Order: sequence, then structure tokens, then C-alpha cells
Amino acid sequence: MITESHHNDNRGYTRQHRFLLNLCWFFSLLIVGSGLAFAAAPIGKVISLKADATNLFVSADQNLGSTAPLVGDRTVVSTWEEFQVVDAGGGLIALLSVGTGKYVSADQNLGVNAPLVADRAVFNTWEKFQWIDLGNNQIHLLSVGNGKFVSADLNIASTAPLNANRTGASTWETFVWASVGVGGGNSGGLPKHLLLGYWQNFTNGSTCPRLSAVPTSYTIAAVAFANSTSTPGAVGYTTDSGLDACIGGYNDAQFTSDINALHSRGQKVILSVGGASGGLVINSPSSATNFANSAHSLMTRFGFDGVDIDLESGIDVTNLASALQQLAALSPGLIITMAPQTTDVANTSSPYFALALRIQNILTMVNTQYYNSGTMFGCDGNIYTEGTEDFATSQACILIQGGLRPDQVGLGLPATPAAAGGGHVDPSVVVNALDCLTEGRNCGAFRPSTTWPTLRGAMTWSINWDGTTNFNFANTVKAGLNALP
Repeated sequence: MITESHHNDNRGYTRQHRFLLNLCWFFSLLIVGSGLAFAAAPIGKVISLKADATNLFVSADQNLGSTAPLVGDRTVVSTWEEFQVVDAGGGLIALLSVGTGKYVSADQNLGVNAPLVADRAVFNTWEKFQWIDLGNNQIHLLSVGNGKFVSADLNIASTAPLNANRTGASTWETFVWASVGVGGGNSGGLPKHLLLGYWQNFTNGSTCPRLSAVPTSYTIAAVAFANSTSTPGAVGYTTDSGLDACIGGYNDAQFTSDINALHSRGQKVILSVGGASGGLVINSPSSATNFANSAHSLMTRFGFDGVDIDLESGIDVTNLASALQQLAALSPGLIITMAPQTTDVANTSSPYFALALRIQNILTMVNTQYYNSGTMFGCDGNIYTEGTEDFATSQACILIQGGLRPDQVGLGLPATPAAAGGGHVDPSVVVNALDCLTEGRNCGAFRPSTTWPTLRGAMTWSINWDGTTNFNFANTVKAGLNALP
């Protein structure tokens, strides 16, 4: 039997060092569940983990089986050895495997010494860990499910499978982390908090500005909408004739020039697909490929930074996920956002929620439409009515509790009463909702059980309608976003 005290002695674990490690363990037990973080984890970053037990990288290689355990036996870092650090609330973290797109679980219901496996679509207790920083990028991971440390146990196998089964921490319970990138879509090129607005490619009684007139208070302008074509799944883009006339002429060269102008100001421009009258259908492997190829072509031609999915007539989760994954492979780092209706994300089985979880490793942001909805159940089981702060906050927590990262969640509200059939609130109410979810202040009757400081931001329909009030929505909400932690 290999023992920790005799393995890798050259790392110099003195009696005093062991005392300090056990002191860290003692204090970590005191703070787990208290909402306090022992040390700041690199939330949002994609990292590698090297096991001190083997001096090799931890891998979640599912080529070894769909429930293959995490092992510390790889000499280099590739997709299977990459994990995203996710904010699990209350100072805890979850680890999302980039290779599997699923969360690492220490579920001991499968056995007292069941190994860690990256096979969970959402995170709950067994998928939450305390990140305990030891300095010099060394950490311990303490499982919240059983209060024990994760160990790369060489007594089980030479591959050092990871188990959460140790009451104390030493060499085998120590891991060295290193950053290999930022996950969740094109998060690296976006601010911590942002405002997305839809720029209407049609006229409906609102304003009709050129794209270059979009204020810098909008981080992302989503051009609404792409056109479906005669090829199943494929999309195109042409400027609406009514908008062209309202602007006084707006050709492709001018449109492209305006996208470049926004880029020069640090703004992003994405192409929205769908809308209330959108006829796009992606329901087969061939239509998925057609979508990916055509969307990539439009991104290349006009300079779009990504796509927004706003299909309101039902979606095929499997094929739409495939389409977006293919597009992400063609356009690495693209922005992918969604604007589902409330009923489409009511629970993890709802179509948009299922889609978001399936593509979480490439998803930037979900902006649920908290309008045109009526009443809905909140995450606390109570019923809330649209047009209130409580409606937005109680709905947003459903997404986070269901497995989306807080930085993938935004609040979607109409810019003016005329922009929607119902659900409008004053922009100051949107700011209060953001304050409530991120800091626990300015809440209404609903108060979340924890806060999410990395909540991404807000969305509005639309920039054109906001222009009718001299951009009151953008000015107010952006100021609120700038004040968030």
C-alpha cells in the first residue's frame, strides 16, 4: 500500500506545513454553508487541475465510459482536462467539465467511496465544493455533500481516481490549478455586467435609427431579425424595405460600415433569429448544418459577433443544439444569447431550458422575456404577476437554481409600455431587481435565499422603442449595472 506520508516526500511537507493544512481544514468546516468564501475562487475561468499525488492533470475522459471517474493521470491538458469554475452561491463552487458539458458530482448515494464523475446536467448539493486556497495556486476541494476532502487516491488505482472521502487534507488532497481560458461563450470580450438591446429591422411606430446611432450604453445590439430562406434551416439577411425608406436609404455597405463603427466603440453586434412571426425551423441534422453554415457566412460577410435565438413557435432541442455547436466550431468565441418566453424556461425540462443546459459551455446569456406573460410561479413556489420587480427576480432564480451560471442570466423587460402587450416596469424597477439578485438590497416581497454578484445584466425590447423616450431605459439601467459589484 502506498501511503501519503511516504509519497512524493521531496515536496517538503513539514510538520508545521501539515499543521497549517489541517488548520485550513478546520476553518473550512466552520464556514461551509455560512455563505462566506475561504478564498476567492476564479469564477468563470476555465482551469486545469494537477493532482499533487501524481503531478499529473485531472481528466474527465468519457471515452473510457459514460460514468468514467475523474483521474489524475494525464501529462497534457486538452478538452477532457478543462473545467469551468461556476459560482454555486453562498461562497461555493461547481466544476463544469468542458469535455462533457456536465458538472462534476461526488454523489455518495452511489456508494460510500463512489468516485467523482462529470455526468450531472445541473448542480445540487453533491456537485458543490468549498474552494480552499493554500497559496501558490494550490487548493483543497471540500465536498459539500459529505463534508469530506477530495483525494487523488493512489491506493485505489495507479490512475489516482478522485474521491471525496477524506476527513483531513494532505498531499493527495492537494491540487494545483492553472487558468486556460474563460468559458461560457465570448465572455472574455464582454464586461462583467452588460445591457443588450434589440435593433428592429422593421418599422412599427417606434423610431428607425441607423445601427450606428445605437448609444454606447448598449453593450450588445441584436439585429432583429434574420430571414428564413428556401433552404431548410438556412438564414439570410436583408434590410427591411420599410426601414430603408424611413432611414432614407440603407444599403449593405452602409449597414456593414455601421457594424464596424459599433466595434470601434467596443460594442458587439449579433444577429437575432426568430421573432413572433419568424418561420425558421431546425428539425433535422441537415437543417442544423444549413443553419450553421449560413449563419457563419453572414457573420463573415457583415461582421456579426454571434447569434441570438428568439424562436417562439417551438424548438427541436437536439437539432438546434447541434446547429449552435456546429456554428461555434466554425466561429470560435462567438456570442450566443437567447430570449425565451417565461413558459419556455419554467423548469429544466422546458425546451429552452433544456437547450441552454445542453450548450452551456458555449452559451453567453439567456434573457427571459419577463413580459407578455401574465402570472407565473417563482422559484419559491409562489405566484407572481408580470409588471413587478418580484416577477423578474423570482423567475430569474429558477434559471440559476436549475443549473445556469449567474453570469449567463439576464432580465428581459420592454423599454416602454408601447413595446409590449404587458409587463412594462419603470427602468428604476429593473435596477432594483438587479440590486436584489446581486446584493440582496432593494428587494420587493420576494427575496432570494442567496445573492449572485456575477449576474450578467439586462435586455430590452427594443432600442427603437427606447429611442422614443430619449433612451431612458438604457441610461437608467446602464447606470445601475455600472454600480453593481
